[in-house]
Amino acid sequence: MNSVTVYAACTLALFLASGDLLAARSGRGHDHATAVQAQSEKTQKFCSIQTLKGTYLYSERGYDEGNPFAESGMETYDGKGNIIGFGSDSSDPVNGSFVGTYRIEGDCSGTLTYDGGTVYNIYVQPDGSLFSFLDTTTGSVLSGEEKRISKKLILK
Repeated sequence: MNSVTVYAACTLALFLASGDLLAARSGRGHDHATAVQAQSEKTQKFCSIQTLKGTYLYSERGYDEGNPFAESGMETYDGKGNIIGFGSDSSDPVNGSFVGTYRIEGDCSGTLTYDGGTVYNIYVQPDGSLFSFLDTTTGSVLSGEEKRISKKLILK
């Protein structure tokens, strides 16, 4: 090996090492790539309005105006933000029908809003097969889950 080759190899090694040092100092090395990846994951959409499509069975329990309360029933979500449902509850065992709307964010959180004004926060499994809900209406402490039983729109 001649002296020119040794000099070139040493210069290249120093250049590469200084590049790693510069990248680390400027926040552009591994840490920068991790930050970019984390930001990309934050903005990635796992859910949309179409995530909830089909017919679901639900059950909720808790307290309404300080009184024990339970309800169960069936709802159809059309994949466009509309809900049609029926169910019965502990205060009135006769089946009643209702309608509402829903929205879902890319992070799989969202809201259900029913014609009577009740609003629920929801947290949806990315495949849309299951979600949990929490009543955010003042005076209520109600929560439950809905499980998809069919991808068909049974209630119309």
